[in-house]
Parts: sequence; structure tokens; C-alpha cells
Amino acid sequence: RKLIRLHSKLKKQEIAINERLERKENTKSFFRNPFEFIKEKVTCKTTGKIMSPDCSVDEANDFFQERYSDKDRSKSIPFPHNLPAPKDPTYPFALQEVSDEEIYEYIRSRRNKSA
Repeated sequence: RKLIRLHSKLKKQEIAINERLERKENTKSFFRNPFEFIKEKVTCKTTGKIMSPDCSVDEANDFFQERYSDKDRSKSIPFPHNLPAPKDPTYPFALQEVSDEEIYEYIRSRRNKSA
């Protein structure tokens, strides 16, 4: 029984050391060439093809549509009663369209970096 416990303890230590060494090597490899490291991790080594998911495009679209869409988006959210009301803007917003002359003036007023 003691021998089995000792063996289990040594096996755990060996696994921990190997994981630590692998992590250290992965870190070195990543800092040497991050793009190659990621490509190596994402690409299958046997076929050389990039891994693809096991579901169809329709299933993926349905999943993301259900997960990240808001059915109640048209409802307005009431302003929280415990927050102070925001002040009116100091300068009124210019709601008219920007004219070509204003664009030209803005572009001309900017310094040319290559000059």
C-alpha cells in the first residue's frame, strides 16, 4: 500500500514538472515568434489543415443569433433614479451636414507630415 502511494505521489510530481517545463518552453517559443507559435497551435500537425468546427454554418448562425441578440431592443430603458441627471451640453450639436468647403478647410489646415 505504501509503495502504491509513493508511486502515485512520484507520478504526480513528474507530471507537474513536465507541465511546468512545457509551459516554460511554450512561453519561450511564443516570445521568439508569436505568429509561428499560434499557427502551430491552431493548425493540425497531421493534415496541415486548419481545424473547423463540428457544426454547420446554419447551426452556428442560430446559436450566435440566439446568444447575442436582444428581442426587447425596441423597448426604451428607463433612466436610473439613483443617478443624477446629466447636464445640458455646453456647445450645441451641429446637426446640419458638413459642407465641402468645411472639409477642404480642415484638410488644408492640417500639417503635412512629410514636409
